[in-house]
Amino acid sequence: MKNITQANSIWPRAAALAATVISMTAAAFSAHAVISQDTLLITENSDTSLSVTWNGTAITPSFLADDHWQFNLPVGVYLGGERAFGSPNGSSIPEPGGSSITGPWNNVFDTSTASVPFVTLVDVQSDDPTTTGFATVIANDVSGLAGADANGLPVYLTFNDLGDSTGGGGSVPDHASTGLLALLSVIIVLGMARFRTAKVG
Repeated sequence: MKNITQANSIWPRAAALAATVISMTAAAFSAHAVISQDTLLITENSDTSLSVTWNGTAITPSFLADDHWQFNLPVGVYLGGERAFGSPNGSSIPEPGGSSITGPWNNVFDTSTASVPFVTLVDVQSDDPTTTGFATVIANDVSGLAGADANGLPVYLTFNDLGDSTGGGGSVPDHASTGLLALLSVIIVLGMARFRTAKVG
């Protein structure tokens, strides 16, 4: 029979006990983790159905008319870029198959002003032929920085327009801006090549 020192016999038990305590309490405290950003997920299922979640919690929007809803968030937010007099603040998402320049648009706006910088009411209008030049443009079904909440946390918005996608939302639409982006890339490369040739010669 071996003689085992007391420290050597206690260490494996202490390590096992610590691992057990950590694994049991990790799940309990993960729900209380510090939130470093807010996530607003909006899905347009049809011209009369909209799903909204804020940080994973469902919010029921009020249906106002075809392609038009409003809902309240649990904290005040400011959506969009620079505030403009008389212009709504928010984000604009080009319709699937639309252009990021000409739309049509899915507009997610708030009613914040310079005197009331954070509001809880959010207005959603889909299939809108216009948007404001002060809106933050975010691609369909892509998370993008849309603003901030009253606590200073960034708000990331994802708007998924399933109502206008071909095949019930199962396909990926071809955006008109893809060809424009390719053309812009070619122009930049040719311009840079010409600039380099002029400097060398």
